[in-house]
Amino acid sequence: MGLNRFLPTRSSKTPNSPIELDEDDVFRLLSAQRRRHVLSLLSENGDEPVPVADLAREIAATETGGPIAVGSDAYETVYVALYQSHLPALEEAGVIRWNTDSATVEYGHSIPGLVAVLHAVHSRTVSRY
Repeated sequence: MGLNRFLPTRSSKTPNSPIELDEDDVFRLLSAQRRRHVLSLLSENGDEPVPVADLAREIAATETGGPIAVGSDAYETVYVALYQSHLPALEEAGVIRWNTDSATVEYGHSIPGLVAVLHAVHSRTVSRY
């Protein structure tokens, strides 16, 4: 039984249609802890856009074990990594919609399937966050 049971199917008829992710894409996207954290935070927030600054602050706080101020080294490191690497990868796969003008992120086409895989893994393993 493959990961396909968790993933939406491809349909290019409308821009909001789900897209297909193959197993390699799923593993690549979930391989980075910060991307997994972005998915968890978005799933907790529902359909509302989340500021990238809030994502960076939450992830930095988790990584350091305490509250993080905007502008701190830990915050800046996470923010830059999100901006340059993690958010582009998730957006390219259709997992998120990233509005660079408003610096917000929200659910994309493929997030339900990817979050289902993430939750299935979390329910069977020890989580770091």
